[in-house]
Amino acid sequence: MSQSGGSLSICFCGDFVPAGDYAALLDADPMRVFGELSEIARESDFAFLNLEAPVVGAADPIAKSGPHMRVGSGSTAFIRKSGFNIAGLANNHIRDFGNDGIASTLAACRSAGIHTVGAGEDLVSAQTPLILRRNSLTIALVAVSEREFSIATSERSGAAPLEVIDIARQIEELRGTCDFIFLTVHGGVEYLAQPSPSLRKTCRFLVEQGADAILCHHSHVPGAWEVHKGAPIFYSLGNMLFDNPAPPAGWNYGYAVRFRVDIAEVDRLDWEIFPFEQRPSLGGIRLLNTDRRTRFFEEMERQNCIVGDDAEYGRVWNAYCATRKSEMLFSQYVPFRIPGLGLLSSKVPLLDILSSGKRIHGRLNTIRCDSLRDVLVEVLEQRASDDIGR
Repeated sequence: MSQSGGSLSICFCGDFVPAGDYAALLDADPMRVFGELSEIARESDFAFLNLEAPVVGAADPIAKSGPHMRVGSGSTAFIRKSGFNIAGLANNHIRDFGNDGIASTLAACRSAGIHTVGAGEDLVSAQTPLILRRNSLTIALVAVSEREFSIATSERSGAAPLEVIDIARQIEELRGTCDFIFLTVHGGVEYLAQPSPSLRKTCRFLVEQGADAILCHHSHVPGAWEVHKGAPIFYSLGNMLFDNPAPPAGWNYGYAVRFRVDIAEVDRLDWEIFPFEQRPSLGGIRLLNTDRRTRFFEEMERQNCIVGDDAEYGRVWNAYCATRKSEMLFSQYVPFRIPGLGLLSSKVPLLDILSSGKRIHGRLNTIRCDSLRDVLVEVLEQRASDDIGR
């Protein structure tokens, strides 16, 4: 660990996808798109964003559910010019175009002088932390993602997984050589300002293991934050730059967090939040003005009170899950989309028929039991591989 004096600042932002209507804006004037956020990045020693799509041209998409995303070769130049010098690659889209997409993204970042963390040519390289040094201070950055279709293995490239035991061991190893440890997690429920119960529990545990700050992204809306055992946990930074022609509520808002650490006060971590709006019609990212900033923090304080109150948090989580009941159950019991199924289910108790009695209990036990879930995942992965080979 550092012994002499010094300070260091690092800024974090959420999901960055310079595509859609943003592509033309960035080609015309990238600095205007980043707006005042570029100044915040440039004033920091290090600035992180989650690069939510691979930088790749012609390549074959992988077999997966959900959309395949990619961005153009000029994206990394825009990122570096704006003052951001770290690209987090641990997310659910980084492997959308397979090994080629991972390799081209790493090469593009390297060529632009951008540090990368959270993805690599195999699991070991994907899990390798980024070590940063400045002014006699050493910090570590670990980036991981919840499991979807992007995770690296010993035999293929991809993102580092949210494996709690592995991360706890990493933190223990890093504590002896680093002054501060930052963890970014790509995870959470989309469009929900609150973390899932497992994410909340995991983040709190990793703080207890020695993480100095945890920052999550993926929910696409600004999320609650809390201080646990003296360390801040930000459950969703929201979108940094992400076009959506029909954006859900909260999609166009996010916040940056800038930390300042000082070796003279090794137990103290100062941080500041910068809320902003992002949309192509504005020309890009714009910090919120005084009144809107006040309203933003009032709403975030309401969300923060929820995440810190177990009873209220449980009520909000259960209410949210109730809104997803039909969707989730139909996805489990109906193997394909049927037009008009929602209307039909409002007249005929299809869910009660499909998920009644032993059916629901058997499915629940398979998913909830750890060992049975391992078997189910392996069987499904083998089946998916069989389909790809056909």
